[in-house]
Order: sequence, then structure tokens, then C-alpha cells
Amino acid sequence: GVQIACSWMDISLGDVMAIGDSANDLSMIEGCGVAVAVANASPQVKASADHVTHNKGGDGVVEALQRYLP
Repeated sequence: GVQIACSWMDISLGDVMAIGDSANDLSMIEGCGVAVAVANASPQVKASADHVTHNKGGDGVVEALQRYLP
């Protein structure tokens, strides 16, 4: 889905930040430029991520956005 959205918007996957927590998110975070796992993510997702948040769930998403967006 992310690849399709990027092609529609003419955006490179390298310019995308993906945030995930479970195994079904692995292909998404491995394919994007910045991979973030929230604190309660599975060990496999955390190992694949560039950054692991200190906060869980929605608070982890906010943390990632504050860290990477101007």
C-alpha cells in the first residue's frame, strides 16, 4: 500500500517514515527510508527499526513525529 501511495504522489520510499509494532509491519518498515518501532513492538520489528520510541502505541507515534518532523 505504501508503494502504491508513493507512486501516486511521486514520492520515493526513501523519503517515507514508517512506524510499526508487529510482524505484519515488517515489510513496510524495511522498505521505507526511516523505520520506527514503538516501545511495545515485537522484538523482530525493533531489530529492523532505525529507532525505537520510549513510548507505546499512539504516544510512540507522536514521539516519532516530533523527533523526525521539523
